[in-house]
Order: sequence, then structure tokens, then C-alpha cells
Amino acid sequence: MQKIIIRYAIAVVLVLSVIAAVVIVMRSAIVNSGIETKAERRVVMTPAVLDSIRAIRQWELAAVPVSAVIDTVQRRWMGLVKDRISKKYEGVLSVGIDMGNIEALRYRVEGDTITVILPDVGILDDNFMDETRTVVLRSDNDDFEARPDVRRDMLERARNRMMSEGLSSVTLSACRSRAKEEVTRSLQAIGYHTVIISFDRVKAR
Repeated sequence: MQKIIIRYAIAVVLVLSVIAAVVIVMRSAIVNSGIETKAERRVVMTPAVLDSIRAIRQWELAAVPVSAVIDTVQRRWMGLVKDRISKKYEGVLSVGIDMGNIEALRYRVEGDTITVILPDVGILDDNFMDETRTVVLRSDNDDFEARPDVRRDMLERARNRMMSEGLSSVTLSACRSRAKEEVTRSLQAIGYHTVIISFDRVKAR
């Protein structure tokens, strides 16, 4: 758990550092221009700004511990004998926004109002399962348990269940809210009075 907290803190620091750097550069450019009007203190979303956002790449908004217990049964001897296997799988879902998906980032500026459509929140890394932590809770037949097709099937079922439970509506809502707050704060810092944020749900995973 401590490792998860440390990784989460580092990700937050990196994201905020990039945003802060963009704001500082923009403000410096405005001051050097000698223009002091309120309207022109607003920085336009230029390709350079978009490149800075793209540089954030994968923005982790939550690290969600997940686990799943998967059972499977083999019947033999005309169904009279049942070989049962039960395993517990664990992992950590990295949930956030792939800011490198710049094609999904769309925006419109009208006066001091900017409307932004962000790529939606999703799983950043498909390799979230820690197979070293897999525990065999029950195995009635070691040969059955060792079969590659049985292992693949159980692993895939566990993966799907962990993704479904970890990427819950509560987690998605919390991550979207945090992303809105951070992006709104950043855009207001560079001069936009009203910031409207939504997500490209079509591309959600």
C-alpha cells in the first residue's frame, strides 16, 4: 500500500510540475511582450500548449487495488468425480487519462470562455495483474490445475472481473471530478474565466 501511495504522489507531482511549467512560460511570454490588457493576458491554446499537455502522457488519477477469486471444475468418470480449482488473483489498476491521445482532445474558445473535451478516464496499463501474488486456494487435481488452457481461462476471467469491479462508476466519477478540477485550475491560471470540461465517453474503455 505504501508503494501505491508513493507512486500516486509522484504521478501527481509530475503532472502539476508540467502544468506549472507551461503556465510560467506563458506568463513570461506575456510579460515580455509588454502587453498589459486583461484580454490579452489570456493565452491561446496554441500547438505549443497542446504539445505541453501531450507531454504529460499517462496521467494517473487513481491506483485501485483489485482482487478476484476464480473457480473452475472438471468432471470425469461420467460426472461422478469433480476436480475443483480455486485461485485468488491480485493487482493494481492504474486509472487515469492518456493525455498523449491528443486527437481526442477538442476545444473551443469564445471570448474568455473555453470548452474542452478530454479523452475519457480509463485503464492506463493492461498489465495490472501481479501473478506472483496469485494464491491457489484449492486444487483437487494438480495435473488439471497445470493445464495451460485452464490457467489461461482462469487468468482471463480474473482479469475481466478485476477490470469490471475496479473501474466502477464511483472510481470513474471521482477521477473525472479530479481531472476537471486540475484542468480548470490550470486554464484559469492562464486567463480563461469560464472553463467547461467534458469527456469523450465514446472512447471510454
